[in-house]
Amino acid sequence: MSKQMAQLVREQRNGDEAVDPDAAPNVYAVTTLDFRNWHLFDEIPEDAFTMAVPPEYEEVESVRHLMLNPDVDPKVLDRDRDAVLELLGQPAPNFESESWDDPDQPVSLPRDTDSVLIIDFWATWCVPCIRAMPELIAVAEANADRGVALFAVNVGESRERIERFLQDHDWNVDILMDENRETFERFDGTSLPTTIVIDRAGVVRQIHRGYSPELKERLQSEIDEILAEQSEEG
Repeated sequence: MSKQMAQLVREQRNGDEAVDPDAAPNVYAVTTLDFRNWHLFDEIPEDAFTMAVPPEYEEVESVRHLMLNPDVDPKVLDRDRDAVLELLGQPAPNFESESWDDPDQPVSLPRDTDSVLIIDFWATWCVPCIRAMPELIAVAEANADRGVALFAVNVGESRERIERFLQDHDWNVDILMDENRETFERFDGTSLPTTIVIDRAGVVRQIHRGYSPELKERLQSEIDEILAEQSEEG
């Protein structure tokens, strides 16, 4: 076995435990590698890795959304992606949501605050959302004295389900309800998590879709840039 193949096997073996047990209990990822009929040093035809694309196939920007929405026309998904990107540099839609902590006190954003806002759309079943949230909370807490606030907008779930979920997740974050998905749709949301950064003027400055290990670092950099700009203007 080559060094490269041995490394691949080690990575795959380590990946068997990749799913966070706290985020998704009783969910395991297992990869099996089965190699047969290997031929070493054979001459490879020039067209071995050439793919003939059938004329009825269409190019899409990302297969990720097709995996999340297998029954949706890819053209629609591309339009949705473009709609989200059109929010960049534009005033954020105003919305009013019920607070999870106090259902009798609705929260209106962004007009009720002059903070730099991090609006994160999430759900209890969404493993990337659960991985991202502690990092979002850390960024918000580290910048709270600079006027940065985080609101976690739960999409499509009941108060009871969120309550059960929070019994196992000690999150210090303001949770807003979007059980009918109205707020998510106002932001042209198509996938979770979606994290939106809004400056003090109410303008959408950044949109993050999905989770990446660099999310925390990117958010901090974006917040620093926004606050520096608005400090110069102020």
